[in-house]
Amino acid sequence: MTRNPSQVAVVLLNYNGAQDTLECIESLFSLTIGFRQLIVCDNASTDDSFALLTSELVDRRERYSVTWKAWGNASAFSIGCLSRKDVIDNAHPDSPLVIVDNQKNWGFAGGNNVGLRLALSNSEISHVWLLNNDTRVDANALDALLASAENRPAVGLWGATVLYDEPAGQVQALGGGALNRITAETRHLCAFTPAEEVPDNPQFIRKIEAEMAYVLGASMFATRAWLETVGLLDERYFLYYEELDWAERGRPHFALGYARDCIVVHKEGASIGTAPGGGSALSVHHLHRSRFLFARRFFTRAGIPGVIVGSLKQQMKYVLRGNFRLAKAATTGMFDGLRQRSVV
Repeated sequence: MTRNPSQVAVVLLNYNGAQDTLECIESLFSLTIGFRQLIVCDNASTDDSFALLTSELVDRRERYSVTWKAWGNASAFSIGCLSRKDVIDNAHPDSPLVIVDNQKNWGFAGGNNVGLRLALSNSEISHVWLLNNDTRVDANALDALLASAENRPAVGLWGATVLYDEPAGQVQALGGGALNRITAETRHLCAFTPAEEVPDNPQFIRKIEAEMAYVLGASMFATRAWLETVGLLDERYFLYYEELDWAERGRPHFALGYARDCIVVHKEGASIGTAPGGGSALSVHHLHRSRFLFARRFFTRAGIPGVIVGSLKQQMKYVLRGNFRLAKAATTGMFDGLRQRSVV
C-alpha cells in the first residue's frame, strides 16, 4: 500500500563509522512511513568514511528509489553532495539524500548543526529527527513519533524507547534522563530494564516525562517551532551535555515528550569508545569538561562547589581502581570546563 511521505528530515552524524551509518540508513529505508530528506554529515573522518559512504549510497540508489516511490513521493530520488561551506552559504539542495563533508571534526553539536541548518532551509520540513549513526530504528518508529507529536503540540522535543544493542533487549533510556541539581550528574531513566517490562499506559508515560530533564541524544525528534525558538545545539560542548543544554534552553517554551512506541536500538559510543560499563579517556575528559560548562551556564555560583565535589569523588574512584589514565582525563576535563576552554 502506498503511504504518504512525512515532512521530516533525518540527520545523521558520522565519524569513522561508515558501516554503522549504512546499517542505520538501511533501517531508515525500511520505515513504514517515509521522510522528506535524509542528511548525512561526516565530521572529517580519518578512515575514508566520506568516500565509502558516497560510493555505497550511490550503489544503493536504485534500490532506495523503489522505496522512495512506494512511500508516495512523486519526485525522483537523487543523491547530493555538499561541503559545510555550501550549507553555511545557504545551499538549498532538493535531493532526498544529501551527504555533507564537514571538513573538520566539529564535535557532536557542531557536526549535527550543519544538518539542522540544511533541514531548516527547506520550509516544507515540519520536524527534524536527529539520530546517532550507531542506531537502528524499528519500522514503525517514525509513525510513533508523528502520532505522538500530532496529539500533543505543546511538546517541542521527543525522546524514544532506546534499547542497548548489547545486552540485547535492555533499556538504555526511556525518553531521556534525569539531572542531579547538586552535582550536575545525569542518569538514564529505567536503564537496563527488560524491554518487555516497560508499561504501556498513559500514567507511566506521564511519570517518565515528569522525571525527564533532557532527551537522550541518540534519538531526538524536534519540531520546527522548537528549532526556530530554541535555536541549534551549543557547539561549545563538543561531546556530552549538549542535549541537556538544549532542554534547559527550551524549558520556558516547550514540554519534553516520551514516544514509548518509537523503538531505537543503540550500539552506544561506537565512535568515541564509551560503553555501559565505562569509557575511554577521551569520553571521560569530555564528560567532565561538558559537565562544568553546563554548570557554569545554568547553576548559580553557590552551586559550583557541589559539582566540583561530585567530580572529585569520581576521580577518586578511578584512583582507587588503579585507573590513573581516566583519573587524569577527568581532572583535566574538570579544569577545562571551569576555564571554559574551547576545543574547536
